[in-house]
Amino acid sequence: MELVIADLTHDTYLRWSGSNSPNASGYRVVWRETTSNEWTGLRQAGDTREIRLEMNKDNYFFGVRAVDASGNGGLVRPAVPVRK
Repeated sequence: MELVIADLTHDTYLRWSGSNSPNASGYRVVWRETTSNEWTGLRQAGDTREIRLEMNKDNYFFGVRAVDASGNGGLVRPAVPVRK
């Protein structure tokens, strides 16, 4: 998962590659404050591979997890900053 930092805005732009699991039907983006040990927020992303959040990327850590049709989530993949 990539946290795109090329845009100098307060929004956060995330993109990721698809899951290799044949059971994956969508994705869930999660976040937590930089001082927290637990994921505290989430946004359903559907079957897309990118999302823009109206959140300041300096204040949060972000991740994405694949989910199956029943809503069961896989492990969270943390975002890695990139300048693309």
